[in-house]
Amino acid sequence: MSKKYIPGHVIDECRDLRRHGERLETLAGRLDIPPDELAELLGESRPVQSQAAEFDLWRTDELNARL
Repeated sequence: MSKKYIPGHVIDECRDLRRHGERLETLAGRLDIPPDELAELLGESRPVQSQAAEFDLWRTDELNARL
């Protein structure tokens, strides 16, 4: 499956909006592309939300119990 073409000036605008706190998911929705694809175009390793979703506060208790 081919990726949708996004003009360079639109990518630049997205970078500026990200610097001002705009969510990646919001911008991707406006462009009708998946957030992971937009993150790749913007040079971001992965969306911030997915990093937060992987963090588990209770895992520290499990790791402390192993020590």
